[in-house]
Amino acid sequence: LMLFNVRANRLAGNATVVESCGNLIELDIGDNSFTGRLPATPDWDELSSYRAGRNKFTGTVPVELTTHARILEYLDISYNQLSGSFPNQITILSALKAIDISGNQFTGTLTEDVWYLPALTMIALGNNQFVGTIPPAIGCVDSVWNIELGRITSALHV
Repeated sequence: LMLFNVRANRLAGNATVVESCGNLIELDIGDNSFTGRLPATPDWDELSSYRAGRNKFTGTVPVELTTHARILEYLDISYNQLSGSFPNQITILSALKAIDISGNQFTGTLTEDVWYLPALTMIALGNNQFVGTIPPAIGCVDSVWNIELGRITSALHV
């Protein structure tokens, strides 16, 4: 199985059963009511699209997503109940074009290196609890054409 898409159904429960699909290229489980942790496995080294937004996932971002899915282009984990710090390892995913982590409970600082991902064109961070500053060099990043900060709930200085 290379493509798994069950977007916008009324599915609930744990979604980790998809981890048995070792050859996934695209995963779209968004707009359901899945709970538990985000599914991830080291076997997803060819995964290019991970869409799990608008569910009820809890916990942190699995390290497998930021260390094994090396060709990941799209990451949407928005509007869940994810918490903790967002992993700095995200910056090794040089193919990332879009990151949407808005609407969670992420805390801490976001590594400045995320702004320099070479393929990045869209990043949505709003409605979290990040702190820190947006680097002045953000104005010099040519590839990013859409930055969504939304409602920042902590001290984030521009």
